[in-house]
Amino acid sequence: QLDKFSAETSWSIDSSDGLANFITRPVGYYEEMKSQKIIETVYLPEGLEYQFKIIDFMGDGTCCWAGNGWYSLYEGGDIEDTSTQVFYGNGDFGRERIHTFVAGKPETPAPTSSRVPSEIPSGSPSTTPSYSPKPSVTKYAVEVTIKLDNDSSQTGWFVASEDDTVIIDRQPGYYSGNDTLTIVENIRLEAGEYQFSVLDTNGDGFCCQQGFGFYSLYANGDLLLFRDGKFEYSYSESFSIGDLPTSNNAISSSKSAPMLRGSVPSAYKPNRRRKHVDHET
Repeated sequence: QLDKFSAETSWSIDSSDGLANFITRPVGYYEEMKSQKIIETVYLPEGLEYQFKIIDFMGDGTCCWAGNGWYSLYEGGDIEDTSTQVFYGNGDFGRERIHTFVAGKPETPAPTSSRVPSEIPSGSPSTTPSYSPKPSVTKYAVEVTIKLDNDSSQTGWFVASEDDTVIIDRQPGYYSGNDTLTIVENIRLEAGEYQFSVLDTNGDGFCCQQGFGFYSLYANGDLLLFRDGKFEYSYSESFSIGDLPTSNNAISSSKSAPMLRGSVPSAYKPNRRRKHVDHET
C-alpha cells in the first residue's frame, strides 16, 4: 500500500548473501500509482534464504501524514485464500527496513548412521597434510543509486580499489533504454579505500538540459557519497568501507572538465511537492 509520494518507494529481493538479485523495483517505478495498493507475483526457488528490502528515498517511510502505507509478503497460490503471510510491516520504517525469509520448506536430509563398526581399523597415520580453508572475509553491502538523464546510454560508472583494480564496472551503454529512470544496485566490498567514478561519453554529465541526474552511495544506512550530475566526461570521489581511519574524500574530474574542489551543493530536487501546512508538527 503506497502513500501519496509513491515515486519515493522502492524494494528488492536478493539472496541473503547479497550475490544474486531476483527482483528490483527502483525509485520512480511507482510514480503514477499514488496511494494505490499494488500486488505483484514473484517466483523464487524453494528452500533458499532471501532478503527483502524496502526503501523510501526521502527517509520518511510510507505512512503518517503522507498516507497509511504498509507492505506484506505472502507465499502460496492466492493471497485471498490459500496463501500464508510470511511477514508484514507498517509504513513507519524511516529510510529502509529489511526482512530475511526462506521460500517454501527447505528439505532437511535424514541423519545417517552406521551400526556396523569398521572391520579394518586404520593401521598408520595419514601422510596427507590437513587442509585449512581460507578464512572468510567480511564484505559490506553498498547501495549505489544512479538517477539517469534523457540519454541513459551515455552514462557509466565503476568502483576501483586503491591499486586501481576495477571491482565493478558499468560501461556507457549498459543502461541504454532506461532514460530518466533511477537505478539502484547493491554491491559488496571488503573493508578498504575505494574510488567511485561516473562517466559520460558526450561530455555533459547527466544533468541540466538532459534532466537532473544524481548519484548516491549508502552503506548500512549511512550516506557515503552524494552529488548531482554536473560534470563533463568524468568525475571521481574516494570513500572508505569498514573500520578504517577517517580520511578526507579525494575528488577529481577529467582534464576537459573544470576542477571541482570541496563540497558541491546539489541541484537535484525530488519530484514532489510537500505541503507542510496539511499536517501538524
